[in-house]
Order: sequence, then C-alpha cells, then structure tokens
Amino acid sequence: MKLNRFSHIAGYTLIVLFIAVVSVVGSEGSGSITLGYTILDEEGNQGVNQQTYNEYEGLAVSFNDWQYSFDSGIKLTANLLNTTLNNRNIRASLYKPGKFSISGYNNQYRRTYDFDGNNFTRRRSSGGKASYHINKYMKLFGGYNLSDKHGDKVSELTFVDDTTYSSTDYTKKSYNAGFQVYDKYGNIRVEYRSSDFDDNTTFNRDRESDNINLTASTMIPRYNWIILAGGYHHRTDKYSRDEIELKTNQGWGAVKIYLPDNFVFDYRIL
Repeated sequence: MKLNRFSHIAGYTLIVLFIAVVSVVGSEGSGSITLGYTILDEEGNQGVNQQTYNEYEGLAVSFNDWQYSFDSGIKLTANLLNTTLNNRNIRASLYKPGKFSISGYNNQYRRTYDFDGNNFTRRRSSGGKASYHINKYMKLFGGYNLSDKHGDKVSELTFVDDTTYSSTDYTKKSYNAGFQVYDKYGNIRVEYRSSDFDDNTTFNRDRESDNINLTASTMIPRYNWIILAGGYHHRTDKYSRDEIELKTNQGWGAVKIYLPDNFVFDYRIL
C-alpha cells in the first residue's frame, strides 16, 4: 500500500535525520538508548486485554528523551520509541528560538477484536509542521498530516446471539499554511487549511474541506487596558456523493476592557 510505504519512509527519515544531527561536532546534550527483545506467549482471548493489543514480538530500539544544544543556538529534542517495531511512536523537533522550528512524528496502533487475533484494525499517523521568522514582525508557518486506518472489526449482537464483521479502510490528509504579522500592540494571522477524507470501501463517503481563517487583535495605543479583536472564517465542504457543496461564512468581534479593582468588561459578537 502506498500510504504504508509513506508511513515507513516518514518514520525512518526522522530516525536517520536524528542520528545524523546528533553526530555533528560542537554539540552537547543528554539522552539514552534502550535495546530490548519482546517475546509474546499469549493464551486465551486476545480481544479482551487492551494492554496487549499493540504489542509486537521482536527487537526494539528506542532513543529516550534526547536533548541537544548546538553552538549555533539550535536545539534538538527527540523521543523515538520502538523504532524497529510496528508499534513505534516517534517524535522529534529541531528549532532555534526566535528563528525557526521543525517537528515531525510517526506512530502506529493496532486494535484486536476476536479470540485468535485474526481480526484487527491498524491506525498509522505521520506528519510535521514548520515555522520561520522572516524578521521580528512576521512569521511563516505550515504543516502536513497523514493518517489511515484499515482492517476488520467484529461486533457481537448479544440479543440475537450473532456476530457481524465490517471492514475499515480510509485515508485522511490535511495541510495548512499561513503567516502572522505582529508588533507590540497586537497581531494579524491568516491561515489556509485543507483536509481530504478518502474512504476506500465506498466512493460516496469521500469528502474534502477548505478553510480560510483571518484573525486580528490589538491594544489601543496609549490605552493599553482596551483590547479589540475580530476575525472571519470561511469554510467549504464538498461531498463526492451527488457532488454536494456546503459553504459557511462567519465573522466575529470582541472588546475587552480592564477596569479598576480587577473588574473586566468582555463583550463578543458573532
């Protein structure tokens, strides 16, 4: 499956980048490496013990709570658990305060439904986000997330003493991008966000959405106890079935006034 390959590539890319970065001369930090081997010997119903749903047999390599600081001011944090197994849970970030930040993650989870463990669903999630400060007044940002869930679910119908089976196979993608402008009085933020849901079991459940968000807030010069804020939100939802399209527009405004004796006047309107 294409998504499965992407999930593995994303996970291994984070691991390789982490090892490459911590190998750079001129850095100092802390962390630990854990090696272990899991042996599974299960008896009984595998669908009732939640603690063992996501256990896998094999060699596990983990990089625990790594934190590195470089001479350039760049900092690295990482927590890479079970990098060699299908229950991996890895997160890493690279950033320089006031300049840029990059972070990514990859994790997988399995849920078992029947006695023998033959019917299960598996969820995989990968993604990342980044931001870059052009100067002290403006920042660019964006992100991307990809997740899927597939497998077979089992449901027991106790009233009729029967069992039903249903399949799950979907992919969800989303990304966002925008910028933020700010000064000592307030800020303006503009963001575009898009998501796409693809149900591989049937075509008429596919849908996608596009969002545009604009927000602004400011203190009144020489009257910094008065804060004004407002925004606008536009959303378009599209459904594959019958090509349905729904558009929503909403504006809002707010004023907050800090009064003597710790009183606050807060008014909002949609």
